[in-house]
Amino acid sequence: MTKPKAPIKWFQFIHLLPAILAILVAVTNYHVLSIKDKIEYVAYFRQQMLEGDGSKSFLEFLISNLFRVYTLTYLLLAWRCLVRSKKQVASPAKKWFSKLLISGFVLVITITSIIEWFPLSVNYRFSFFLLVFSTHLFGLIYIYFNPPKYLVKADKYRKSGLTSKEENDLLQRLVVCLDEEEIFKDPLLTLPKLARQLGTNGHYLSQIINSSFNKSFNELINEYRVKKACVLLGNEKSQSVEEMGETSGFASASSFFRVFKKQIGQTPAQYRKSHSD
Repeated sequence: MTKPKAPIKWFQFIHLLPAILAILVAVTNYHVLSIKDKIEYVAYFRQQMLEGDGSKSFLEFLISNLFRVYTLTYLLLAWRCLVRSKKQVASPAKKWFSKLLISGFVLVITITSIIEWFPLSVNYRFSFFLLVFSTHLFGLIYIYFNPPKYLVKADKYRKSGLTSKEENDLLQRLVVCLDEEEIFKDPLLTLPKLARQLGTNGHYLSQIINSSFNKSFNELINEYRVKKACVLLGNEKSQSVEEMGETSGFASASSFFRVFKKQIGQTPAQYRKSHSD
């Protein structure tokens, strides 16, 4: 994630060495044993599960704790790498999720290591481990499919090529055009036309509108036009309903009636009647 284009070098495979050693120990101490020895091995762990820990062999204790130390060290180094990467990771959402993944596993290892010091049977310890691990796992799955909106928004900005300052500047210029200059009153207004006026392109402007207002360009412009029409319908007496729609920026009376009814739930004439003094 931090160096997506960097080639993998031979020494980076050293990271796999502890896991390979652990597998070799498991194979040589169980899988290559005779059936009789395997049955005795299973009986030994069954006794631990039912009656308590019993005494652990030095090799069993060493492998268990060294592998925890190795995993914890690796996770902490991964966290340090992510923190120091700053803007190297292209996706803020992925970086945040990775930090959550790492911190969660650090917590799992820490809690299960502490539990080892309590006088509990292996059965209870394993059940507690499953509870902590599954809570973290299913929590990650939920967050993966429902990431925070501000991170999704940040991802979209990254993909669009806009910096944070450029986003804010473009949004402010857009608000001025809508609120003060009332550019929406132009019936021929289009996304490219507005983008040119704001000194940007249609892709960036569409991205800002979607992320800031959660609307499309047409939805946003029609919303402003309907608001303007509501003001005119409540205060202006000299204009007809059709003229108010035209003044608000609608290209035709039919589109004015359709959009107004969809947003307000009343026809322009009904709204004018209910809001007249």
